[in-house]
Amino acid sequence: MVVIDKIILAIDLGTTYCCSAVYQNGKEIIIPIIDEYDDNDNHEYDNKIPSFVTFNENETIIGNESKKDSNVYVGNTVYDAKRIIGKPYNDEELQEDKRFWPFKIINNNGKPYIQIDYEKESKEFSPEEISALLLKKLKKNAENYLGQEITDAVITVPIRFNNEQRKATKKAGELAGLNVLRIINEPNAAVMAYGIDRNEDESPKTVLVFDLGGGTFDLSILKINKGLFEVLSTGGDNHLGGIEFDNRLTCYLLKEFRSMHRNEIKIDKITNIVKRRLKSKSEQIKESLSKKNEVYVIINSLYEGKDLEIKITRSKFEELNKDLFKRIIILMEETLKKANLKRDEIDEIIMVGGSTNIPKIQDIVQEFFHGKELNNSINPDEAVASGAAIFASTFSENKSEKTQDLVLKDVTPFTLGIKTAYGTVEPIIKCNTPIPARGIKNFKTYSDQQKTALIPIYEGERLFAKDNNLLGKFYLENIPQVPKGELEIKIIMDVDENGILNVSATETETGNCNRITITNN
Repeated sequence: MVVIDKIILAIDLGTTYCCSAVYQNGKEIIIPIIDEYDDNDNHEYDNKIPSFVTFNENETIIGNESKKDSNVYVGNTVYDAKRIIGKPYNDEELQEDKRFWPFKIINNNGKPYIQIDYEKESKEFSPEEISALLLKKLKKNAENYLGQEITDAVITVPIRFNNEQRKATKKAGELAGLNVLRIINEPNAAVMAYGIDRNEDESPKTVLVFDLGGGTFDLSILKINKGLFEVLSTGGDNHLGGIEFDNRLTCYLLKEFRSMHRNEIKIDKITNIVKRRLKSKSEQIKESLSKKNEVYVIINSLYEGKDLEIKITRSKFEELNKDLFKRIIILMEETLKKANLKRDEIDEIIMVGGSTNIPKIQDIVQEFFHGKELNNSINPDEAVASGAAIFASTFSENKSEKTQDLVLKDVTPFTLGIKTAYGTVEPIIKCNTPIPARGIKNFKTYSDQQKTALIPIYEGERLFAKDNNLLGKFYLENIPQVPKGELEIKIIMDVDENGILNVSATETETGNCNRITITNN
């Protein structure tokens, strides 16, 4: 049994898998998962659990057993909660994902809730509650392994998570009984796992972290100089990961099955059970094609006693996903441009996330960087949790010699601005600005005899406010009543090292001022 004086649990709360770690005696310890459903004395250990939760008649099952039962309790097994958390119900990507989920998503006051039906009863769960069940299992498992109670944690999220998604993730941690000390970006955590053991006399390095997981794609370019990790630029896509590759295969298999039996089945009769079986098989095919050039697939009695037999080649898989591969290349170009760097100025490319095992991913990244060797030395499934554990150790009173001088200097992941009278967003602090950051802009009143000015604050890259994320709003009242355009209001935005945003509005004639503080968790 391992005993640690001060436990801060680091959790990689993934879309498809979760992993946890702690930092002790100068090294990271990945917490092994004990399968509580295994009745044998010789327990099998794994270092991650599937992000699956099943509700059956008697109990709630989480992890490996839940994923095994997903083809049985089809409508009652929830997964991909990370793709739902913190989003509004009408989110376009959420509506697209719904097509592939056998469980129900309902609209609860503008927010998506998961509805489970069994035993003639209906229950509704927020995505935070589903995520909390996963976090609670990881917490309990770590407590059993370490022999101590755990109260504190850091949790990782994709770089492109907005304020609402980060707040919702923190809430999930609180529901699981955790005091969430910090939410940290996944690739920034992973680079710490790479950089912690660099020699003191090594020269500074410019590193690109390529993090392609089950549900998201993150890019981060950092300058590493001893214990200083300085983020130069970030990029990515919250809707590009292994799930997309699975979905392409699922659609292809379904199309081929319908084509084989076009005169014998009705298109609208394909059930959720069939879709779930195809989705499970697609994941297996994808993993097999990472090792083989072709796979022969047999699914017996897929629907109405009819079988699916088909051969799928690696080249076919790559053809189905060619637009996604192109999207990855575009995002790499954009992230380099934001850092004002050329491809040959990247010293190291660190590959993180299970989807980097796909040969085509390795090929396009290496080709993009003119044949440069990729760094696959870090376990892609554990790197984020390992790095987060290193970062978590900086909160401990008893810091190790390795981590006591670690500093992470981040950038703003989104543009911050104010909504104008025309419905557009006027940027004040642009995306990718190093923090701490300050932005100042003057605005003029837009109507005659105006008494009050509403200051709505948004984050996002879209032109119109309705397409971005509202962070907060406040009023500046009792301003001098003059003809429109004759009075100036100065807006000042400050983002500190912890991502806390302070916004003030000052009417320049009298000095009348008001302000708001927005915590980015």
